[in-house]
Amino acid sequence: MLETVICAVFTLFAVIGCVCAVWWLMLRLIRPKKHERYFEVLVFDENEANACQRVSFLLAQLMSTGNIRSCRILAVDNGMKPWHRQNLTDAFGREPRVTVCTPEEASALLFGKNARDEVKSVGWD
Repeated sequence: MLETVICAVFTLFAVIGCVCAVWWLMLRLIRPKKHERYFEVLVFDENEANACQRVSFLLAQLMSTGNIRSCRILAVDNGMKPWHRQNLTDAFGREPRVTVCTPEEASALLFGKNARDEVKSVGWD
């Protein structure tokens, strides 16, 4: 009886250890390299009513994983209703990691010839 309990406990610890190892490996594979700068792009259209919640959730996720220093969030207005854009601008206007922009501005930030100058203009050294 005691041997069965000890075997069950060790088996449980072995399974938990394997799950933790797989979880760590998965995070290492999908997480960007340290100090590598990147953009998270959220595109909002006219049907988007919860843009502020999506940006808040992404900010919280980046803070919890430690990627907040190397990431910038582009909230792209692809035909949002004016009051939704105003709510988004009011909520994140002072947040340096969030940029509310049009598709043309996002394109210039991501693919423009002078993308480095554009990135500096949104506060990314």
